[in-house]
Amino acid sequence: DIPRDCAVLVIAGPQTLFSQQEIERISRYLSGGGRLLLLLENAYANGLLPLLAAWGIQLEPPPAELDSRLATGVRKTASTQYGNHPIAKMLRNTQCIFSSPCMVSPVSQEGASEQSDKQSVTPVVYAETRADASYPIAVASELGAGNLLENPANPRLFVCGDSDFDYNANLSGY
Repeated sequence: DIPRDCAVLVIAGPQTLFSQQEIERISRYLSGGGRLLLLLENAYANGLLPLLAAWGIQLEPPPAELDSRLATGVRKTASTQYGNHPIAKMLRNTQCIFSSPCMVSPVSQEGASEQSDKQSVTPVVYAETRADASYPIAVASELGAGNLLENPANPRLFVCGDSDFDYNANLSGY
């Protein structure tokens, strides 16, 4: 199992399929108040899709417009668009660079009841495809009433659709 004193479990660019036993361990860790930072390379999430769906998150391949642009030799896309989540505040006035990110967004909550124990999924970073279009590539999911600042003890999950992104403070030679 994941140690109880683990402050944040980081899964960065997984290369193999997770076993059912590993997924159950991660799920128990989150259910027990844990935190997970998940950085993915593709929309298939190496077997973690059911876990993400349980936390109100879905993954999709990049939109055709961005995917075709990446296929023509442009390997990276930049973003300066951020959501209103507290995590996004530290990214303001920066540019993040992503390599072929997948889309990460909230699962439709149609008909969902207003419960204090349901997930709140908030987009954090958007990738820009052209002047009038963008799509979420990083989201935060929190369980329970309040947000990160109101209730820091809530279990939470942060998912980014790219594992090798960087921001302009580290891109002196880009």
